[in-house]
Amino acid sequence: MNRPLRTTLFVLVAAAVPVAHAAEEPAIDQCGGAWASILKQSHDSKKGVTLFVNGEKIGGLVVGCTSNKTVELKSQEYGRIVVQLDRIDAAAMP
Repeated sequence: MNRPLRTTLFVLVAAAVPVAHAAEEPAIDQCGGAWASILKQSHDSKKGVTLFVNGEKIGGLVVGCTSNKTVELKSQEYGRIVVQLDRIDAAAMP
């Protein structure tokens, strides 16, 4: 492949990458169900929450919820954690 064509292809691919990875922005208003109040409280107060999912503890700060019934958390260990709302067994917040 010649250099101008390769450069043009690189620019086109690089320009398309942000669009291809654009995801639904999480919003706290989309949280529903039994966990809505504790998730909203964690988000508003910027305090962590611990979710219990299938016997495992998942801790983090609530970033928001998506319309496909998931909650997004972030923590020091993991940048992004996504949990399905219907999989949550319990939630705790200090």
